[in-house]
Amino acid sequence: MISNDRLLKVGEGVLDTIDKNGYGQFHDFYDKYESNDLTCHADAPGFTLYMFESNGTLKVDLNETWENNQNVYQEYRNTLDTLAKQSDAKSVDDLAKLRPIVYNSVLCRYCKKQDETVHWNIVANMILENDLKVKLDKLLSSVVPGEIPWIR
Repeated sequence: MISNDRLLKVGEGVLDTIDKNGYGQFHDFYDKYESNDLTCHADAPGFTLYMFESNGTLKVDLNETWENNQNVYQEYRNTLDTLAKQSDAKSVDDLAKLRPIVYNSVLCRYCKKQDETVHWNIVANMILENDLKVKLDKLLSSVVPGEIPWIR
C-alpha cells in the first residue's frame, strides 16, 4: 500500500517483489498512455519499470528500467531507422510507424536519455506528417522522468 508516496505494505496486487542483491526490487508496468491521441490502446507505449524501496518510498531506477527494456527498443529502432531511409517514409501507413516512434520516444524521455530523445525527434520529423508530430510533441511534453504511474 502506498500513502503519501510512501510504501507501507506490499501484499496482493500488481507489484512483483524480487530479492536481488539483498534488496527488494519491484516491477510495474508504465501504462500512463494507454489512452492517447496517437495510438490505439493495444499500441500504446508501455514498458516495465524497475523500482526499489528507499526509506519507505518507491523510486524508479532509470538505468535499470532503460537496460531491461532494450529488446523492444532495439527492435523498434531497427524498424524506424529503416523507415527513415525511405524517400516515401511519410506515406507509409501511420500504424506501422506510430507504435515504434511513440514507444521509443516515451522510453527515452522517461529514462532521461537526452541524445536518444534528440535522435527520435529528428526521426519523427522525417517520418510523421505534421499533425502527428504535433500530437507526439504534446504527448512527450507530459512525460515525467521517474514518475510512478499509479501515484498521480
